[in-house]
Amino acid sequence: MLKKDKLDLPEWGSWVARDADGLYVYEFKPKKGKEYWHSASGIANRIDRNLFPEITWADEEPTYIDPTFNLDEQEDLVNHPSHYFGVLGLEVRDVQENFVPKYEKYGAMVVCDIKDSIKYLLRAPDKNGLEDLYKARNMIDHAIEGVEAKGVVKC
Repeated sequence: MLKKDKLDLPEWGSWVARDADGLYVYEFKPKKGKEYWHSASGIANRIDRNLFPEITWADEEPTYIDPTFNLDEQEDLVNHPSHYFGVLGLEVRDVQENFVPKYEKYGAMVVCDIKDSIKYLLRAPDKNGLEDLYKARNMIDHAIEGVEAKGVVKC
């Protein structure tokens, strides 16, 4: 069954949900309340809040733990998170390495702003949506200011 010993989850838990207090596992599918998730059985155990970082309070449904779940097969959230990959497998970092050097003539801050804008723009659909698009626009505005400060009229 589940490799719950690796996850430190109780044997009876099959549903996971996050609220303001932390991450909880439930025996039965809980319903979202105003501030907390509620289970018909009333049984919930707090678990390590670092597990399942993709589960947020904004989720309208709890997450079911698939019986075939294996922690060892989870994505590498540090080195290669899925929101940094395109549909054809190209990673944001590869795009940055290919295009950002063209901006080096405008200085380090412009390079940083362009690099960040690319990151926010490309990850937006899979991570923070509109918030990331606003961040990208903000970084592009900073880059434009930096280029203009160099007295450049045409790129």
